[in-house]
Amino acid sequence: MHSFHLGRFTVTRVGYGAMQLAGPGVFGPPGNRDEALAVLRTVVQAGVNHIDRHF
Repeated sequence: MHSFHLGRFTVTRVGYGAMQLAGPGVFGPPGNRDEALAVLRTVVQAGVNHIDRHF
């Protein structure tokens, strides 16, 4: 997987937008915390190191 510099970090070109993991209206805790953590673990295992939760 290709990477580039983002400030002082080296991140993969493919990131993960985690905004939909949050609760209703993309605020607060996720509806199912265990599932959200499982998704994030899978993303990291796939080699992604740029996880963005922009709101």
